[in-house]
Amino acid sequence: MKKLTIVKLSVGSVAKTVGVLQAVFAFVVGLFASFATAAGLITANSSFLKNVGVSLWVFGLGVILYPIIAFFIGWLQGAIAAVILNFVFAESGGVRLHVEEEK
Repeated sequence: MKKLTIVKLSVGSVAKTVGVLQAVFAFVVGLFASFATAAGLITANSSFLKNVGVSLWVFGLGVILYPIIAFFIGWLQGAIAAVILNFVFAESGGVRLHVEEEK
């Protein structure tokens, strides 16, 4: 068993990781919201062109714009978390991990 100690995190790496995770989650949520909106419009008594226009607008917001915004917010959260964790690691001596090599 090896003992490793993490004493510093790369701020950019943590920020990108958190940003991508939040963007993927936002994409899935946006996709479901788009389908729910389209399903609701199909049952509404309004014109076909209006339904298609609103569905495309919601699809654009939910699947394209929402993940982009979520990535930037997640990137910012990850950067702030990494800076705070680096401060905590410097004061506490890091995080000790016990790892085992498989044969």
